Formats: sequence, C-alpha cells, structure tokens
Amino acid sequence: MNKNQIAELCHNVNKAYCESIGDLSQPKWEDAPDKTHPCLVPYNELPVEQKTKDYLFKAVIDTVIKIGVN
Repeated sequence: MNKNQIAELCHNVNKAYCESIGDLSQPKWEDAPDKTHPCLVPYNELPVEQKTKDYLFKAVIDTVIKIGVN
C-alpha cells in the first residue's frame, strides 16, 4: 500500500466515523480539497469526537503494518 492509498483509507475511516456521529460534512475522497484541515490545532483544543479519530487512525496504520500490505 502506498502513502496515497493509506491516506485515502484514513480519509474513508474518518468520513465513516463522522457520519456515525451525525457529521455529514466530509466529502468523498475524490472531492476532498487539497488543503490543511480546520482541526489542525493543539490536541487539547480538540473536542472528544475529534480526539477519537486518533485511535481510529492508529488502528488503521497498525493493521496495515501488521498485515504487511504493500
């Protein structure tokens, strides 16, 4: 798996999580702008829903590493 595929996977995990908490603002990967995300702030300033994403992204990356996807 290359870095763009991992980025797309993480984006889709994020989109699914956002939708599960009622946030329908996330665009599809192919429609997402190539800009800095508005949640790029100090960690302690993020709401708990945003902090939860860290756990999800870490789980995705750990899984990719564990199964050795290339």
